[in-house]
This record gives sequence, structure tokens and C-alpha cells, in this order.
Amino acid sequence: MKIIILYYNLIIKVVRKMRNFVIITDSNSDMPTDIIKKYNIPIVEIECTIEGKDIKEDLNNKLYLKGFYDSMKKGVVPHTSMVSPSIYINVFESILKENKDIIYICISSQLSGTYNSALIAKDYLLQIYKDAKIEIIDSLSATMQQGLLVYESCKLQENGQSFQDVVKWLKENIQKVNVWFMVDDLDYLKNGGRISSKEAFIGKSLNIKPILTINGEGKIITVDKVRGRKKAIKVITEKFENQNYNLHKSTVCVLHSDCKDDAEILKEKVLELSPREVFINEVRTSVGTHIGPNAIALAFFGEQRKQ
Repeated sequence: MKIIILYYNLIIKVVRKMRNFVIITDSNSDMPTDIIKKYNIPIVEIECTIEGKDIKEDLNNKLYLKGFYDSMKKGVVPHTSMVSPSIYINVFESILKENKDIIYICISSQLSGTYNSALIAKDYLLQIYKDAKIEIIDSLSATMQQGLLVYESCKLQENGQSFQDVVKWLKENIQKVNVWFMVDDLDYLKNGGRISSKEAFIGKSLNIKPILTINGEGKIITVDKVRGRKKAIKVITEKFENQNYNLHKSTVCVLHSDCKDDAEILKEKVLELSPREVFINEVRTSVGTHIGPNAIALAFFGEQRKQ
């Protein structure tokens, strides 16, 4: 009998070791379509409504984003909703049924309640799928600051790294992924509770373009104030250069919300610093709701984030 039990336990260990795993993220990560398709990344969609209508992400047709931002420019105010635990249960369970484990890289818990919903789903499902592994990673990030963690994790998995290896890497590198961004209208951040009314009022009254970041706690903070978009782009580039300790090995993402010309200017400035890889992507609806049109950002790996 003891031999049978030992044999059974050995089989269980082998099966657990052989289990594949899936890296998941949410639409707040603003992942480029080609990367999503290359690594077959499941995306948990953050619900967004505008004028009472639900907006569905369409990765194959970016024209829906043009209409979204045009509506915002006309004064229409969209809203996002927290992802419910039931949605996470459905997404996670579809993967667990395939005998695969899950690493979910989530938007900062300081910016959204979706992290808590994912934890509730995890606790529920692990009571049913007792041999499964579900790791919920609070990225303390958003947009492609979060997306770069996903991208690098997928490359590690592609190169044969294990579930535990990827989780360990994430925990060691979350504080090294940075984002610097500028918004055109601070009311969007104020309305979403991301900055105070005082900060928004001062910025608008003085026609100031604040340079913002997401700090080590996963919160949006203002780190500089400049006048004009050209100056803001210059300052963002300088901050990238000063904070990136390994430029030639860097993957950098330039993001914009319906201001591609400015994104191209920022990309050219970054390319002068010779990073490994630079790509441009448009901010989609879940983040766009809170930063508004004509925002621009730069996400990259660099030094430890500011607290």
C-alpha cells in the first residue's frame, strides 16, 4: 500500500511539473495587437460605456478608437466598470479545464478594484481545481507599463522558463518598469479620482502640462510641470534618458490617445538614444476614458520607480 501511495504522489508531482501555463492580462495593458496574437494572450476586457452603449474592443479595427476619441472631444463622457469576480471565474475556468495554470498580470490595485475581483475568483476556483496554480500579479502599473511586464513574461515562457521562474522574475522586476506621460486635459484624471481637484484646477488655470508617472505604490503622481506639448515631449525624453540604465537593451513603447504625429516625434527622439526596440501603440478605451484624447506616454524598463 505504501508503495502505491508513493507511486501516486510521484505521478502527481510529474503531472504538476508538466502542466503548461497561460499568461493573461486585461485591456488596461494596451498591448499591441501583433504581440497579443503572437503569444495568444487572453485579454480580460474592462467594460466601457459611452452614451449608454457598451464599447467592445476591436483589435482588428482601430477605427473604433477614432470614433471613441472624437466623441470625447465633443464632450461625451465615457465610463468604465470594475470587472466582476464572475467574469474572472469564467475566463480562468476555461483555462483550468485545459489542465493549464494561470499567471494573471493585473492593472495596479491602486487604480482599479479588478485586482480584488481576480483574487476572489482565484480563491473560489482553487477550491474546485485543487491541483491548479493561479498567480495574481499586482503590476502596480497601467497601460504599456503593465504591458511590458506581460511582453517580457511571454518571451521568458517562450524560452522555456517555468511558471515559478516567470512569477519570480515578475516580482523582481515590477519596480523597474516605468511610465512617463502627459495628458492634455486634467479633468479626465480628476473625474476618475486619479488626481485631486486642486491639482486639476491649478494645471488648467496656468495652461500647464504636467508630467506624470505611476510610482512604486502603483499611484499616479505629478513629477514635473511644463508649458506646451513640445516642451512636455522633450522633458519625457530627458527623463527616459536619465532613468534608463541600459539603453541599448531596452524595449520602449510610445503610446498616444489619438495624437499619432506627436507619438512619431517622441519615437524619433527615443530612437536617437539607440534602444533595442521601439514601437508605437494607441491607448485603448479603458485607459483612454481616464486620460482623454491627445495624451502621450513612454513606457520602458529602467531604474527603480519613485515612491
